[in-house]
Amino acid sequence: MDGTDIKNMLLRGAERELGKTYPSKEWGYGILDIFGVFEKIRGN
Repeated sequence: MDGTDIKNMLLRGAERELGKTYPSKEWGYGILDIFGVFEKIRGN
């Protein structure tokens, strides 16, 4: 993995609320979910 892969995983793993447009000035790409990112990396 390189820096770009890690960035993409963090962006994809962000929790988002339905009805909001992301990225936004208020929330960026969503709420960071580190545990969820690691679960996705592991394949769970």
